[in-house]
Amino acid sequence: MNPLTDEAVNQISFDGMISEFAVGQTLTGDTSGATAEILSIVQQTGSTGILKIGAVTGGPFQDDEPISSATGSAFADGANSAANAITISGVDTKSLSHVWLYRDRLFFVKKDSLKAYFLPIASVGGAALDVDLSGVFQRGGRLLFGATWSLDSGDGLDDKCVFVSSFGEVAIYSGANPSDASAWAFEGRYDIGEPLGKNASMRIGGDLVIATDEGIVPLSAALQRDPSELSLSAVTRKIQNTWTDEAARASSDVQLLKWAAGEMVLAVFPQATRMLTANLNTTAWAIQTGWHGTCGATFGDGVYVGRTDGFVMQLDTGGTDDGAPFTARACLSFDEMGDPAAYKVASLMRASYFADDAFAAEFSVASDFDVKWPAAPSAVPSARGAMVWGATAWGAGSWGKDIERPRKGVTGQWESVYGTGYALAPMVQITSGGDLKLPVELLRVDFIAETGGRVV
Repeated sequence: MNPLTDEAVNQISFDGMISEFAVGQTLTGDTSGATAEILSIVQQTGSTGILKIGAVTGGPFQDDEPISSATGSAFADGANSAANAITISGVDTKSLSHVWLYRDRLFFVKKDSLKAYFLPIASVGGAALDVDLSGVFQRGGRLLFGATWSLDSGDGLDDKCVFVSSFGEVAIYSGANPSDASAWAFEGRYDIGEPLGKNASMRIGGDLVIATDEGIVPLSAALQRDPSELSLSAVTRKIQNTWTDEAARASSDVQLLKWAAGEMVLAVFPQATRMLTANLNTTAWAIQTGWHGTCGATFGDGVYVGRTDGFVMQLDTGGTDDGAPFTARACLSFDEMGDPAAYKVASLMRASYFADDAFAAEFSVASDFDVKWPAAPSAVPSARGAMVWGATAWGAGSWGKDIERPRKGVTGQWESVYGTGYALAPMVQITSGGDLKLPVELLRVDFIAETGGRVV
């Protein structure tokens, strides 16, 4: 793959690599004296590959001559030649910080400015023209990111081009060609709160949601409400305090990631030790402790995060957390049971599940909005055995999934619990520690509590 650049690109094959090259270093031919900047590296085997290089001075490079850079060393496999490059004129591509597609055009943000650039229609190169937004955003700042906002769930003529500033101003345009005044129209400027980064937006259905310091705000709400009222329309309004605390600790770009296969939205906070996730069907939020990374992406049906230690981790797969058991915890809503002045004593609890394997649940009760988790239960050995595709010997076990009844309803027995207070909440803990994902879904929890009478 050739690099995106505003200059001609050459290439040179190499073999017999002794040490690795690095992008940005100067490549030198020991015999010819030719020099060029290394733009990208295409590694083919452990010792062969192709270097994409910039303009060659003092050359050309010669076949079989030693070539070296600050860290790399190998032998030229032929002379250098021109490479087919995607070139963009009109802007230094190294200054571009964000890209999005709108009406079959690529749009770019110029870093630390209030300018955007766009290419000819249906092109990935060519002459870039600018859209200057310095007279649109009233509070200044810099252009942070752009996006396509669709009034329906698809792409079409009703799409709008959205520009978002670092101070939370949103400029909306319609039309297909910014260079043609008759085909480009300004539709309005709105305030949404300060965005948490250039990746802090996501399309869901026919709306664009943006993560701000006040919550995840649908763009449609910004058109209808005063900025001071946007928190009432925020997707995160039910976890407002948690979101505000997490956003205040965020030290770099926050990313919103839609994982359709897992029916989940992930809010990736770099440097945090947990993620906030939402169910796409119920909009219920959860805290995923141990899930952390600086960025995330979906591939196939899986979701992955990159970490500062150089590892890429797949989430929500298998029955352990990188080999260690983990515990799923649920604390349901506190209930005053119709009489907030009455003191209550919880005594019994049971739960109903969809389950397809053995598990153990630990019940407890939280009192008066104070959640204190007791010791977690131990993991229960799987009743299905550890059948792992591609690892287990054929014929060593049987598939645990019942095709005719893939999910079995289970209602547990009443168990003794103890909790006292004016408002009580049932709590459930289940620990997973097997090789396979534990197929348990909590459906409902029942508990019995007695209220104390008044002393006359």
